[in-house]
Amino acid sequence: MSEGASMRQSGLTEVARWISRLGMAAPAVFLLELHRPLSPVAGQAAYFFQPLLGLFFEDDAITHVARRLSDAHGLDELIGLLETGE
Repeated sequence: MSEGASMRQSGLTEVARWISRLGMAAPAVFLLELHRPLSPVAGQAAYFFQPLLGLFFEDDAITHVARRLSDAHGLDELIGLLETGE
């Protein structure tokens, strides 16, 4: 796995773990699936809320997640992580 792919995966994994720790994995998967057509908007929203999200996550992780939410493959990866409980 390349360094860039590893960093993307670690950012998604960090977010999936945080959501799972809150006990919100099932609702998050439901909402991600429901709002799949709006995933590019979700990526832009992550950029917009980056200062607030920076309280919980590293800036690099937020940037990688925002990029991944903007494409369908990244959304599928995040949903897969949440479903497997990673």
